[in-house]
Amino acid sequence: MELAIRTKTIIRAMVIAVVFLTLAGLASRFALYTFGDGPFLRPVSLFDVGAERSIPTWFESMQFMLCSILLAVIAVAKKQSGERYSRHWGVLSVILLYMSLDEIATIHETVGAELERVLHSSTGFTPGGAISYFWVVPGALFILVVGLSYIRFFIHLPRTTRRLFLFAGALFLLGALFLDMLSAQVMSSSGAIAHWAASFSGGRIDPETASAIPKILNGGNTSLQEMFEMFGLTAFVYALLAYIRSYVEGINVRVRTDKSG
Repeated sequence: MELAIRTKTIIRAMVIAVVFLTLAGLASRFALYTFGDGPFLRPVSLFDVGAERSIPTWFESMQFMLCSILLAVIAVAKKQSGERYSRHWGVLSVILLYMSLDEIATIHETVGAELERVLHSSTGFTPGGAISYFWVVPGALFILVVGLSYIRFFIHLPRTTRRLFLFAGALFLLGALFLDMLSAQVMSSSGAIAHWAASFSGGRIDPETASAIPKILNGGNTSLQEMFEMFGLTAFVYALLAYIRSYVEGINVRVRTDKSG
């Protein structure tokens, strides 16, 4: 049996899925904001990109898992051929596996909240503004450490692969880090935004409506955030498949059964 992996088909399907989930997420947010989360609209929340138990969250977790598997394939192939940086590929595989689990279990948010609590109790400092979601601070430090330790590995990659990795990483970080910080800033300044909107409208927007504007902005920003993350992972899957096709040879998969057990 031969299992053929068609890169264009896989990437096309993933792009269509990302566009569909983004539009469905925006429609879900609009419906929930307009009509509330009554019993008849609760199934709509399955497409809410901001919810942890949702189809977009599951899809992104599967994207992380696919990236981890592809990285593991490259790591094994590099190790068997005795090439350099096989461990680097393996460590990346483990990192992406963790991120797949974290997408469902929200480990980073739990750790960030605990670090924020420890920081406040020890120094009295309460993070606010763009770092209100405090996980972005250790997250940014982790990215910096990994980036510095992978400089030689990155330089060693073929030029096309480097560009694809940069493109995928830029898309993902735009959503996962920078737009998340923007969401934190919006929610931290929700009172000021609502006051400005009411004042700018000259009284045409009542205070209750103005107070909903930050939530609407945050909902739209969350949809963009998840979209960029999913597109970044899609680009990374393409980069890995293209690398395997061009630079990894002789991949054979065998399944052995231990009859003695």
